Amino acid sequence: MTFLELCQRVGEESGTVAAGGQPTTVTGQSGRLKTIVQWTAEAYQRIQTMRSNWLWLETEFEEDTIAGTARYTPASWGFTRFAGWLVTGNETDPGFSIYSDAIGVADESPLTFLTWRDWYVTQTRGVREDAKPRYFTISPAKEFCLSPTPDQVYTVRGRYRKGPQVLAANGDIPEMPEHYHMGIVSYALTLLSESDEAFGQGQYWNGRWQGIRSDLERDQMPFLIDGSEALA
Repeated sequence: MTFLELCQRVGEESGTVAAGGQPTTVTGQSGRLKTIVQWTAEAYQRIQTMRSNWLWLETEFEEDTIAGTARYTPASWGFTRFAGWLVTGNETDPGFSIYSDAIGVADESPLTFLTWRDWYVTQTRGVREDAKPRYFTISPAKEFCLSPTPDQVYTVRGRYRKGPQVLAANGDIPEMPEHYHMGIVSYALTLLSESDEAFGQGQYWNGRWQGIRSDLERDQMPFLIDGSEALA
């Protein structure tokens, strides 16, 4: 569903908007329709931040290095909704790799993760020759740091987590899997009912939301393997 369709469904299910009086746009509204639009957008924002490891907020990247530059910010690689690098430090291979642009993927090799302290102590002292990077770390400023410093252009491949998607235009479609979009409606109605102090209605819609939330968590959170920690 689009953002507008979600708002229309919230208005219809709320029973507080006259028949045929659903919002025809999400912008420029006032009164009750403005409230419905605001709570619908807020519901999706809150759902996205309820868990730090929703699978739909994971994304892959392939970005180039610059010869002589060891540190890269998310902005320098053009990430506009960056939330965090997908590395915990507990993985044998966190899934980041590098290859020479001049050679191509035949040159691809894994990057080994070092904690910030270990990288700083072992990789930043003394004179070091630029070469193909073998190690990486994440600085306290969330910079992606490579060692050795690249001596030419390389492509780094890996994953990061996106920040919440903001619904603002009529045609905006939530990135959350479509078959769970009614969860946004149910949660928006929960929040709307609480705002109206209609607590009976709020309990009903919260029950609907909790059922969808359970399915969403089962489908969109990392799998557990042999009872081990969920993979990032």
